[in-house]
Order: sequence, then C-alpha cells, then structure tokens
Amino acid sequence: MDLGQQNAAFRKDSCDENHVQVEVPNKVINCEEQSNDCDSATDTIHKVKHSLPNDANNNSKDSIYKRGRSFVYKRRGLFLATGAAFFFSAENIFMELTTLHLNIFQTGATMGAIVLLLTFLVAVITKQQIPNTKLQYFSLLMSGLFLAVGLPLALESLKHMEVGDSITIIYTMPIFAGIFSWIILKEPLRVIDFFFGLLSFAGVILVARPPFIFRGADDSADGENPLLGALYALASAVSFALLVVAARKQSFLGLHPIIILLFNSIVVLVSNAIVCTILRQWQMPAGEAWGYVLGLGFCDFFAQTLIYMAVVVEVAMYVSIISTSEVIMTFVWQFAIFSIAPHWMSAIGAVLIIAACVGMATKTETSPDEIAVLPEDSNKCDATVPTISEGIVNDAASLAD
Repeated sequence: MDLGQQNAAFRKDSCDENHVQVEVPNKVINCEEQSNDCDSATDTIHKVKHSLPNDANNNSKDSIYKRGRSFVYKRRGLFLATGAAFFFSAENIFMELTTLHLNIFQTGATMGAIVLLLTFLVAVITKQQIPNTKLQYFSLLMSGLFLAVGLPLALESLKHMEVGDSITIIYTMPIFAGIFSWIILKEPLRVIDFFFGLLSFAGVILVARPPFIFRGADDSADGENPLLGALYALASAVSFALLVVAARKQSFLGLHPIIILLFNSIVVLVSNAIVCTILRQWQMPAGEAWGYVLGLGFCDFFAQTLIYMAVVVEVAMYVSIISTSEVIMTFVWQFAIFSIAPHWMSAIGAVLIIAACVGMATKTETSPDEIAVLPEDSNKCDATVPTISEGIVNDAASLAD
C-alpha cells in the first residue's frame, strides 16, 4: 500500500469514528463532519428538530377531518332531507304572506312560472331527454293536474287557519298515499297502517278543533274558520297523495325527476293562469308581493330538488322521517315572523300526525331485497323493484321507495 492509499484509509477511519447519526420524526440526519465541526452540526440538528411541525398533532387533525368528512358524506342524504324540510317550511311562510296580496290562482301561476324557468335551465344544462311515449306524457299530465289542484286548496286553507295548523293537516298526505297505493297500485297495506290512519285523524281533530266537539275552545282570530280551513287542507292532502301515487307510477317509466318537475310546473302555470283569467283575478303585485312570490318559487324549486337528491342517496324511510321536521320548522317560523304561538291542542295534534307519518314510513324498512342499487356496469334496474328513476346526483343508482 502506497502513502496515498494509507492517508485515504486513515481519513475514512477518522470520519467513521466521528460519524454522528441523529433521528428526528420521519427523518434521519447524518453528520459526517470532523470533530471540530460536530458540535455545530448537532446544534443545527436541534434547530431543525424544533422547527419541524408536530407530525403527531397534524396526523390527529387530519384524522379528525377525514372522519368528519366521512360522517357528512355517509349521511349526506339526511342533510339534504333536512335542507328540503327547511325550504318547504320557508315556502309555507311565503305562501301565507303571498295570499295576503294576491289571488290564489295568480299565486299558483306565478309560482309555476318561476319553477318552470329554473327547472328548464337545469334541464338544458344537464341535457335531459324529453319523454317519448304517450304513457309518459299521460302520467306527467296527471301528476301536474294533481299538483295544480292541491296547491290552490293549500293556499285557500291558509286564509281560514294558521299556517302551522294548515301544514300539519296537509301532512296527513302519507296516510292517504298509503291507502291510494293499496287501491290503485295494489301495494300491501298493513293492519297497523289503519291504526296510523286513525291516529292521524285524531291529530287533525285536535288541530281543527271543530266547534261541535270542542265547545268554547275556539280562540281563532276574526275572519278565520278553522273547520273550513281544515277541510281545504284535507282536500289538498288527498290531491297531494294522488300526486305521490302518480310519482310512484312514473318510477316505472324512466322519467328523470327534473323532467317531472318541468312538466308539473308547466301544468300548474297553464291551469292556474286559465282559471285566473276566467275569474278576472289578475292584478299587478306590489313591491313586497313580488318578493314573496319570488321567495315562494325559489323555495319550492330548491326544496323539490333537495328532496329528490336525498331520496337517491338515502333510504326513503329516513328521508320521510326527516321531512316531518317541516311541521316543527313551520311552527317556529310562524312564531318568529307572526308572533303566533301554536295552541297546545295543535301541538298535540302535530305530534300525533308526525307519529303516524313516521309509523307509515317504517313499512319501507322490511327486507334488504326491497332496496336496489345498480351495478357499476349496468344502466338498468331490476324490473321487479319499483324505483325512483336515475336521480340528480348519481344517475347510476336507483332506490326503491
């Protein structure tokens, strides 16, 4: 070995003796410095170590964020249903305010025009296909007519009773829908469903408080007739129940919810405009009336859209249960805006009706076979399961009602 090789070997051994290895989180820092430089290198390492972020805390924060995001995503259907209930309750208040300024048919026509415009824009953006069979057009016509009849009846009921009481009675709609589905669609109806129907009817009696049953209990304002308002609300509930049955039938026909909303708004606009013209009830709204009717139309559009989105990604039973919170929200709006607290009998009646609706909704939770989700490589649903067609968020999934 020559002198140069000996010097090189000596330098290597010296470096190995002074080799410093310090571990910090997720990093290994090697110092191969001479003895006189090791102290400064160690100081540098300590500075780097203290300047690094706390990986444990960051991992904990990331884990909490991911869990929270997963929680929201898995329950997004419930959040959508809650949003729909909020917009429906706000729509009820706008209905009450609008009827103070406009005729019910002009209100319905204006509302239909607003929803038509918004739905048409969505249909164009999402490139929806128009119906191509006579049966599809017939079902759309029938559902539109049921909505066109039920809306003025609901508006008329608001003239004779408080908005919270009216909406509570209209919420007997699932009871009628179950009966009509049994008669028209031959769907099963449990014996306990009749009990829920009686429970709902008892709730209506408590809300309406007819004078021939509750003598001396009439504390309604001047010009109000709770019994007449209850009859209008019940008629509206029947019409809306038929609308639900028509929608169930449409689930077999491959109609997209946006198309259903589009044609329903067309029928509502045309029919209410014709009646309003015949009765010569057209009038120019005042400034605030325009705001009320615009709020009515926008709330209806967003509520309908959110409820369809919720049904696509969540079990229909849960969506139905969450939707009953509309009654409670309406009472809250009523107290906040009109400073009218609900009568204690109305509160009990609302609880009975909500309980009946929840009981009716639980019949959808029977067996896993009733919920159908399309495979990723398929665009057709099992023909044995009635579905809500395509949906808005995920056109590849269908859910049995």
